[in-house]
Amino acid sequence: MPSKSLTSKEEASAPGYKKSKDRVSLLVCVNASGTDKLPLLLIGKSKKPRSFKNIIVNSLPVKYRNQKSAWMNSEIFEKWFHDGFVPHVKQHLAHLNLPPKAVLLIGNAPCHAEEKMLTSGEIRAIFLPSNVTSLIQPMDQRVIEAMKRHYKKKLITHILKCEENLNGALKKINVKDIIYMVAQAWQLVKAATIRKSFHKIIVQKRREDESQQTENPPTDGELFEIINGIEGCEEVLDEDIFNWLEIENQHPSFQILNDEEVIQAVDPSSDINDADNEDQDFEDLRGCP
Repeated sequence: MPSKSLTSKEEASAPGYKKSKDRVSLLVCVNASGTDKLPLLLIGKSKKPRSFKNIIVNSLPVKYRNQKSAWMNSEIFEKWFHDGFVPHVKQHLAHLNLPPKAVLLIGNAPCHAEEKMLTSGEIRAIFLPSNVTSLIQPMDQRVIEAMKRHYKKKLITHILKCEENLNGALKKINVKDIIYMVAQAWQLVKAATIRKSFHKIIVQKRREDESQQTENPPTDGELFEIINGIEGCEEVLDEDIFNWLEIENQHPSFQILNDEEVIQAVDPSSDINDADNEDQDFEDLRGCP
């Protein structure tokens, strides 16, 4: 879990301040040409957060799923593959008058379903070697980083417009707000950035893409200037901004199960669904997305 968040010094030292240990997970998927971004899959803890009241969940710009610890697991991944990825790819290929044939490249993480379970006709998944995934996984080649920076700029700009101190502004942000911000950030990632992220796998495309304009996500300096404009954050240092931007990279991208969680994974009946608590579910995404 992230151990740091965007918090003013006054709030961090105030009585009753509690460091959040909650999180959400995102799944990002796009084709090699960058022309077909799949809707993000966002995993939270609550089955139906309070801000979802009176809205149709399927109308949201992301696919929302819940898991008691907000982690990806093999069940969610397999369902996403068959109910989300496969139908989307078939529709996209049919629109291009192409046969339904595709390969999904994924990291070799324990939260993914077995490779033999991720196949549908001529659409299947292939795992990247575990020892080189971080070096060649396309989404790790600046794509996710660019999306996060766009999202964080939207988040702090939203906070600045609230005309309140940081803590007060964060309390007014709900899950639906976060979903729309991260979905908009995903759409801002350029196709050229995505194409170049596949260079280590599709080498022949490199020369063709060299002249394309790549991503220009918000810089540290730009984010620093916005954050300094938030009440209570006037003394935030460059180092604080850097740590906030990089905090996700210091934590595993999949859940490491303890003994109790292993038992619950084997015996789903032992899982107890906590009451929906939107504030707890998304505290970390607000403060340290």
